[in-house]
Amino acid sequence: MKKTQSFFTLIGILLLCGGLLLSWFCADASPLLLYPSEDAVDLTEAFTNTLRSGDLDTAGSLLLGQPRFTFEPLPEPSIEALLWTAYIQSLQFTFQDGLSPDNTGCCRSVTVTGLDIPALMQQLKEEAPELLAQEAALIGEDLAFGEDNHYRQDFVMEVLYRSVQERLTGSYPTASREYRLELVLQDDVWKILPNQDLLDLICGKIA
Repeated sequence: MKKTQSFFTLIGILLLCGGLLLSWFCADASPLLLYPSEDAVDLTEAFTNTLRSGDLDTAGSLLLGQPRFTFEPLPEPSIEALLWTAYIQSLQFTFQDGLSPDNTGCCRSVTVTGLDIPALMQQLKEEAPELLAQEAALIGEDLAFGEDNHYRQDFVMEVLYRSVQERLTGSYPTASREYRLELVLQDDVWKILPNQDLLDLICGKIA
């Protein structure tokens, strides 16, 4: 009887020590979901796929509250249309680990890389005076300037359009950032919680 008691006492001590060691080694470890939701994982990937395809209506439907992103059709050809098409085509998404528990439910991190439109426009702004002067010298001041001695609007837009077009077919600035997609369960359906950075991303700016 004493041997049996000693055996169970030893087992209890080993289990206690094992638990203490496990707690010590895992103190700094990130919590993981033991049973990650396949629907939640699918939602994050569906969301990035809709952005990659430029389907903003579907992207909005995957967010909590289902905001609608309606934009006026961009005129063709235009600098705005060039930039938007290039932005959508440049987007790359790299998911980190799987789902992690979060205050809202769960979350998933994704790194987004794409065209940095503000940086490109800053470059264009800095180089525009020289570009316009060069083009004006080529075609003649009579065609480049209006009666008010300022560059004609159609001349300016044509020069800038060609410049943007050339940049987008070559090397252009990109931005990269990690986003945290927070997911909530509403009426048994997973939705992504929108925030300002995510809305900026949808509208063409990698914050």
